[in-house]
Amino acid sequence: MKYQKEKPNSEFFRGILSGGLSVIFDKVLLAVETKCIAKGDPYCEFVVKPAEKQGV
Repeated sequence: MKYQKEKPNSEFFRGILSGGLSVIFDKVLLAVETKCIAKGDPYCEFVVKPAEKQGV
């Protein structure tokens, strides 16, 4: 990539991924990008896991 970033840069895709899978599995899920082409990694990688309860 022409301009490398220091942190993952796929907020839009992470939102689509976590939102779509949350609907499919009927539970709140969170997508975390663990590798990113914009950081210099050879590919993007996402881990999807249940979101922790907040404010309860």
